[in-house]
Amino acid sequence: MAVTRITWDGNTLDLPRLASAWTHAVKTVRTDRYSADGHWVAHHRHYLWRVHMTCRGPLADTVERDLLTWQSWALEGNTYAVAFVSDNNLNTTLDGAAAAAQAVIPLTSTTNAAAGDMMILTDADRGFYEIIIIDSVSAGVSITATTNLKNSFASGDSCRHLHYLPSCHMLGMDLSVRVEGEGSVNSLYLDHTFEEHLS
Repeated sequence: MAVTRITWDGNTLDLPRLASAWTHAVKTVRTDRYSADGHWVAHHRHYLWRVHMTCRGPLADTVERDLLTWQSWALEGNTYAVAFVSDNNLNTTLDGAAAAAQAVIPLTSTTNAAAGDMMILTDADRGFYEIIIIDSVSAGVSITATTNLKNSFASGDSCRHLHYLPSCHMLGMDLSVRVEGEGSVNSLYLDHTFEEHLS
């Protein structure tokens, strides 16, 4: 059964079911650069992903304890990974160029990539991105998109599952986990907003 997965500090937490909602938006960030004597030189705009996720369902005692442990980790500002579908967690780089107007994307790894998966390609400076759907996979070598690329990407640019954030942090300090009920009939109410963390 497909579930949503959170990983942090070497730990894995599978929610009782798929998140019932996963709403993502793109946030644009401007970074200014200055010379050694303090004069403005240039600015660079890049983007990052912000996600709102909800999940409701029956909750086993062990999952409840893991959720609260993860929450304490996240509330301290530490980073964690979230995969909307647990196995859709490929986060890799291109090991060769992928030119526009063709569909083959050479990758360092193709682990967990499958036909029909939605992927996001991002240039190294995070100035632009492109979302594609996989048509076929050449294991360990490349993926082929269902349509030709609109942009060109270089070796070292990134490729990951669209609904997977390998490093993110909690937004706000409100408790996002609520548990109701007693014993084996506990119910989970998870309402969580997080944002991609860029090192």
